[in-house]
Amino acid sequence: MIIERKNKFKLTWLIWFIVLCCVLIIGILIYSVYLYYSILNNKETGLQKSEQIILEQTKLISVDKVERFHGDTSYHVITGRAKDGDTYFAFLPITNNHKKQKITLINHANIISQSQIKDHWLKSCQTCHFIRISPGLIDDQPVWEITYKDQSLRYVFDYLSMYDGKSIEQFRFKRFSEK
Repeated sequence: MIIERKNKFKLTWLIWFIVLCCVLIIGILIYSVYLYYSILNNKETGLQKSEQIILEQTKLISVDKVERFHGDTSYHVITGRAKDGDTYFAFLPITNNHKKQKITLINHANIISQSQIKDHWLKSCQTCHFIRISPGLIDDQPVWEITYKDQSLRYVFDYLSMYDGKSIEQFRFKRFSEK
């Protein structure tokens, strides 16, 4: 009789423990999904507002693409067209205040194209693995941000001037473990 009670008691606690673990795992999964969508929503916050500001405060009449750039200052980088048909980059600082912000406009006709920079980079770093190239602004100077892995498998951010292709800045991240 006493052995039966002990077994029943152990079985009851085992069931409660399993139920508690299941509830905890489900709660963690629900929170993870919520956190993922919250971060994704935050990443896209303000893109439409930036498009509207650019169309109102610059000579651009259409927007082709909106990207983000994170340097010392974060920017929305809007690629758009003006009435004359020229294509421009518009760099709008990402801020929480709604004051008139300094917008930097760069005409594509005055810079080295993305494909030219990439071709030049491919010739100079043949053993590297290209990841992406995107426009940026560092110290009010327009740059191409080239992201790649070098021959030592370091993750590299290389910033080249849009005007002459000269290196402005470079960050290399060393790997601590080999995979």
